Amino acid sequence: MSAEISTIFVNGIRTFPKNDNSPEWVVGNGVIVPRELLEFLKSTEAVENMTEYKGQKQLPITMIKNRNGSIGFRINNYKPKAEVQVQGNQEDDSDLPF
Repeated sequence: MSAEISTIFVNGIRTFPKNDNSPEWVVGNGVIVPRELLEFLKSTEAVENMTEYKGQKQLPITMIKNRNGSIGFRINNYKPKAEVQVQGNQEDDSDLPF
C-alpha cells in the first residue's frame, strides 16, 4: 500500500560532510543561496507540494543522507491513497429494538 512519489530536491541549500577535526556535536556544514532558494520556493514543484498549518504555507521536506555523507533535503510529497468507503445496504432499520 504505497503511494507513488517522485524525488524533488530542494534547490538553494547545499550541505557538506563535517570536517574530520570538527567537534562531535557538528553534523555537517552548509550554505544557503537565497536567490536559488527563493526561485525554488516559487517553482511549480514547490507550490504544488505546499501544505498549510495554522494558516501558514509550508513546504514539507525530508532530510536524507547523500552518498558522500552530507545531508540533503527533498520535498516530502507523500500522499496516502484515499480510502474508498463502501456504502452498505441503506435499509430502514428504525423499528429495530437496539
